[in-house]
Amino acid sequence: MDLCALVDCAAPENVCEEVSCNPATGQCEVSTREDGSTCDDEDACTQDDLCTAGVCGGTALDCSGTATGACEVPICVNGACEVAAGPDGETCDFQSFCGWEDTCSAGACAEGYVGDCGLLNVFQRATASTLSSRGNDVAAFTDECPQGQVPMGFRAAFATSTFYDDNLTRFVTVCGEIQVNSGVVTVVEASDLPSRGVANSTAVTTRLCPADQVVVGISGGIDGGPNSNYVSALTPKCAPLSITGDAETGYAFSIGTAADVAGLIGSAGTAFGPLDCPAGSVARGTFGTSGEVLDTIGLLCGELFATRVTTAPTNGNANTGGVSTLDCPAGQVPYSVTGRVSAGFWSGILTEFSVQCAQVVATDDGNGGWTVTRVDVGDTLPAQGSLGSWSTAASSETKTCPDDEFMVGLSVYARDRVDQVEIACAPLSVTGSPSTGFDVSYGAPSAPDPLGTNTSGTFSGPYMCPQGTAAGGFFARHGEVLDALALRCSEPLVR
Repeated sequence: MDLCALVDCAAPENVCEEVSCNPATGQCEVSTREDGSTCDDEDACTQDDLCTAGVCGGTALDCSGTATGACEVPICVNGACEVAAGPDGETCDFQSFCGWEDTCSAGACAEGYVGDCGLLNVFQRATASTLSSRGNDVAAFTDECPQGQVPMGFRAAFATSTFYDDNLTRFVTVCGEIQVNSGVVTVVEASDLPSRGVANSTAVTTRLCPADQVVVGISGGIDGGPNSNYVSALTPKCAPLSITGDAETGYAFSIGTAADVAGLIGSAGTAFGPLDCPAGSVARGTFGTSGEVLDTIGLLCGELFATRVTTAPTNGNANTGGVSTLDCPAGQVPYSVTGRVSAGFWSGILTEFSVQCAQVVATDDGNGGWTVTRVDVGDTLPAQGSLGSWSTAASSETKTCPDDEFMVGLSVYARDRVDQVEIACAPLSVTGSPSTGFDVSYGAPSAPDPLGTNTSGTFSGPYMCPQGTAAGGFFARHGEVLDALALRCSEPLVR
């Protein structure tokens, strides 16, 4: 008798199981399908579904190329790739010249702290030199443009005496100040270096680079007559500058296509040059020899390096009190703050707030690296808040970073004035060399006890300096007390 003749076994819910009737018992029995059997997990976002150990599953649809933004994540919905918002608070780059500590919010990059920003200074890291000619060396000179300026052209007259006829004299290097406004580089005529050569001459002629360009090379001629070996012609080669980056990632200059401009031509003479600055460099000054006329001429060249500065949002009352921008001297970083807590009319508010600065000194550690130490040279920024007759104050307090650490961040409690300040400190490390310049980074921050005791106001911070910078000073509003405070950060010049 066939015990299974009248048995109808229902299909199992698991697609990787199968059912059959046991002819010996007439009972339905479930077994697992062989691994690798095709199945359907009913998930449109998987493909190539197979059974494995009784479970149906497939390979997830690859949507990795769908999301293009830093704040987006790819997802699959009903078999189609779509884009969803990533986690809030993740780091991103808003691509703002003035924004820093940008974070993701609802799938988009939100601009972080935006205070004032710009370049604290522009200088030349390395120096290379090349002479145009050798002649009758009389008096050597080296003329370098001031900090933040570079040559943008030359002035000269042409000698009229028989002996020096048509040679360059009264030669001057014209320096322009490099300015950056919202990522656009301009060069503004700023100063003349000393005049070289005193011979009787024609009126002075000026040859400047096109607008917002700088000198990157020279060529010219040497007088080929009986009184040879004097500079008789000089042609500047100029190039435009552009800048990339932002206040968070740092700035980098690029030098555009160079071209000769109209020269100072007394006589063509024997050609010399072109004498170009090394790739990536611009002129930073001139050197050579001169007496009655210009005997020799050369270029000092260097790499442009922009020191960024950012000011975090202002904490406190941004509309009252006098305004001060307090930056430590070049090559110094704040490491300590001092102040007093008011009583009476200005109860709980900080006054007589001052900042102590120290040099950042790098010493060769003998292993190819650098040891960074803090050297206090006694520089203190002026106190903000005069106390006055309306209030009294407790004794002065000072909060100092640990040995060989520097200020890199700030937190503030404020009502309508500044009640409490807490600084963040960290050790600095450097890479590079004195000739090529140092790049700075800071380690794990810590905080000494806060200055001030009132925490009833609004807490703001911590505002951390962008990595690669440290505190440079403060923006403050002040009268009898400290009305408002903001941290300024910049790349320290390492000694």
